[in-house]
Amino acid sequence: MGRKRFVSLGLALLAAIPFSARAAVMVEGTVVPLGGGAFSYSYAVTNTEVEALSIVTIFGPLGDALIEATLQAPLGFAALYDGGLGTVDFFEDTSAFEPLTTTGDFTFQSMTGPGVEFATFEAITIEGNFISGDVVNRLIPEPSVTLLAWFGICAILGLRRRKLILR
Repeated sequence: MGRKRFVSLGLALLAAIPFSARAAVMVEGTVVPLGGGAFSYSYAVTNTEVEALSIVTIFGPLGDALIEATLQAPLGFAALYDGGLGTVDFFEDTSAFEPLTTTGDFTFQSMTGPGVEFATFEAITIEGNFISGDVVNRLIPEPSVTLLAWFGICAILGLRRRKLILR
């Protein structure tokens, strides 16, 4: 009888422990192919920590001159690309990554597509606590020739049906 109570108590305690899979900081990006091997990136940082964040770093490629030339931060924030380390830093200037807020858009262009690069981040809170995680990149595909051809065929068929184009 004592063993059953012990197991029951243990299971009750395990059930009472909150298991949460939510991340304390999320870095989400939208990636748009620009053609010619270039990509446009736009990132937002969501802070669900109880502390404000001081800096968020995304790990990217080494020596990408396109990032440095096109890097922009939203009002109240700053951004810096270190081509020697391959890091893109988003940090507070006159504003902060306050708790329970989303800050964006940090934008830049790169000759490197998403994948191994721009896949992880690190963040430091104003109290010096370290947070790391995976970046969520959503690729928005460029319109393909096949898709444009399909729209063209549909348009021609629609016009023929209305007898605007002679058979």
